[in-house]
Amino acid sequence: MDTKQKINRKVSVAPMMDCTDRHDRFFLRLMSKNVMLYTEMVATKSAIHGDRKKILSFSPEEKPLALQVGGSDKKELAEVAKIAEDYGYDEVNINLGCPSKKVQKNKFGACLMKEPDLVAECIHSMTKACKIPVTAKTRIGFDDVEDFEYLNNFIHKLRDVGTKTFILHARKAMLSGLSPKQNLNIPKLNYNMVYEIKKANPDLEIIINGGISKIDEIKNNIKQFSKFLSYVCDVEREKGTTIIHSLGNKSNSFLKFAERNKVSLVRLNMPFCPKSLQKKS
Repeated sequence: MDTKQKINRKVSVAPMMDCTDRHDRFFLRLMSKNVMLYTEMVATKSAIHGDRKKILSFSPEEKPLALQVGGSDKKELAEVAKIAEDYGYDEVNINLGCPSKKVQKNKFGACLMKEPDLVAECIHSMTKACKIPVTAKTRIGFDDVEDFEYLNNFIHKLRDVGTKTFILHARKAMLSGLSPKQNLNIPKLNYNMVYEIKKANPDLEIIINGGISKIDEIKNNIKQFSKFLSYVCDVEREKGTTIIHSLGNKSNSFLKFAERNKVSLVRLNMPFCPKSLQKKS
């Protein structure tokens, strides 16, 4: 893909640990030739020092494809951004939304919302190291912080160093007291916060994520975002599902396909390729 061209995010599948591996992504590509796909989150140290071929390789059919990374060392993130570009990824996305204790211990994910200057330094290094888009997936707040001004200023810091696309999970992250699974449903959804962010930033691509499980809910979010020039919504259900981000009003064909074939527009918790086949790849 020519990275100078705008990536088509009319429909995109979110990064999901233990789910969006290369086999799952290949299956999803059979459903649409245009859907934007994301890898599972890859820690920077794993990408740099691990089995790079096993961790980062993908089939050409999977493109357009983004690599999601987790980390807070600007040199490591810059190196991985360049690696992603060299491998042929169309985008590199930094994870600022995962609230798990393991992720926090390694200083990445949602805990980085508390350190906007550090995140800005990291993204600045990433944008300088590669020519592909550097995007961010984040929550709308953390712990006791769920404030429009804080989130808007956070986004502006990242915008000023090169990020133009933000995926906003419309819940704050509780960094203690809740498991990662509980963090997906216990903190209350606040779609209005995302709508207001889009209203205040019409030139940015804002993707809404979290708790959308029905086509009518997709249409409602599209209606809300249509007031602010560009719009995205996320489809999600608790089990057996695939998260879909739907941008614009041309996703109807995909939705009709799903309805006609009884495909769940929700998160796929397990790869479709059996482990026996995975070992051969």
